[in-house]
Order: sequence, then structure tokens, then C-alpha cells
Amino acid sequence: MKLAVLVVAIGLAGSARADETQLSGFVTRGSGELTGRVTGDDGKPLPRVKVHVVSKAGDQTVTADNDGRYRVMLKGLDSFVYVDHTAHVSGQMAEGEGDVVEIHETVPPAVMPKPKPSYAIIPDYSDKAMDDDVWLRAWLVLDISDQGTVTRMKLVNAPGHELDAIAVREGFKLKFEPARDRANQAIRALIVWSFEWPSYWWMLGNHYRIDRFPVQANGVACRKSGPPSDHYRDCSKPDLARAVIQPWTERPTQRR
Repeated sequence: MKLAVLVVAIGLAGSARADETQLSGFVTRGSGELTGRVTGDDGKPLPRVKVHVVSKAGDQTVTADNDGRYRVMLKGLDSFVYVDHTAHVSGQMAEGEGDVVEIHETVPPAVMPKPKPSYAIIPDYSDKAMDDDVWLRAWLVLDISDQGTVTRMKLVNAPGHELDAIAVREGFKLKFEPARDRANQAIRALIVWSFEWPSYWWMLGNHYRIDRFPVQANGVACRKSGPPSDHYRDCSKPDLARAVIQPWTERPTQRR
């Protein structure tokens, strides 16, 4: 069985908060022991970083050693392997028996996809989202081609309130500078992307443009639990377990 990999990183719609960290990792399928290393942008190992593995079998967390190295057992299911840290995580798995052993390895791209232009938009509000006047967020996994086009996606955290179709539609409109490998060649990659809708009447009451994410929204307190509210921001994180099991939504074919 081969180790299939795609790289994942966080992309943020709107203004990034100062406390946001990058999520870096890969998607893999295989059985056996996966080993790898966590490094910084300078290529130096990062010690004691927690490495998360999410699959249908459940969540695992292991801690890299002082040299940034980690090891974890995989069970043959599709898994997200990632670090909730501004870092790069690589991995390799040895599979086979006797004299036939295959080594499958992944190394994150040197450059991750970048949106063009830098997006700080708020997608359209649905009538229900306006009427309910609550703070909402969508998380999507986007498959970015080597041309910078969104070819398919998964809506892993649905905002509801009749915004799901709007999030998918706007996700396919995004354009990116493609990821690049260490030879500076454009390559395919995945990113996790967020759209956020501040409560509609909060936007109007503060005289903000309804289609642009205001910097002042970063100062709104996060909702800790319970139903959506107009008083608290939705600071939820992407549900990567759902991303593993959900089917892809393919890019709509253009009509001539």
C-alpha cells in the first residue's frame, strides 16, 4: 500500500488575527509506523511540538523529541497529520516485508498557495443570516491546482443559516498563486480556508462596509460554547475529522 500525500496549510479570509497560527501537515493513507520531523521556516528542527493525527479511528497526539522527530502508528485509514504551529511537518513510512521495502516520503512545498489578491471579503449574506443576526463561520478544504485554481473542495464546518451554498460558490471563485516546490516548480496543494460573516446588524450599526471584513472585528470576544450569537465572534477551528470522511465537491463545469 502506498502512502498518498497532499499538503495542508491554513488560509484565512478577512483580516488574520494576531493569535492565529499556521496549520501545516499532509493527508496520508497507509498502515504501519509513520516517522517524520517538525522544522521551522529556516529548516531547523523544532523541539517538543505536538503532532496531531486525525482519522475515522479517532484522534492521536504525539510530541516530537528535542530534535523535532516524531513517530506514530497509522491504521490504514485516511488521516490528517498536522501541527497546530507555524512550522513544517514531513513524514515517511516504510512498507513491505523481507527484501522488498518501499519508502514513501512527503516534504511540504517551499511556498504555499497565496490568494490573489489578498482577500478580506465577506461573501453575500443570505436573508436568513441577516434575519437571525448571528456571527457565523465556514471552513473549507480547497484543492489548489498548479495553475492556482480551486479544482474541488470540502465544506468541513458548515455555517448553516442558508450560507452553505454561498460558501461553496465563493470558494470556487478564489484564485491563488500556486504552491511551489524547492525547485520553484508550481505544484498542487491543499489549503484550509475560512469565510466569516459578522452579525449583519452589528456591521450596519457600526457603519462598516457589508462586503469587507473590518479590522475592528478582531477585538470581538469569542463565543465559548452554545448557539451562535450576535454578541460573540465564531472562533471555531476546522473539523479535520470531517474533512477525512467527507466526499469532495467538484468544480462546476462552465456552460458555453
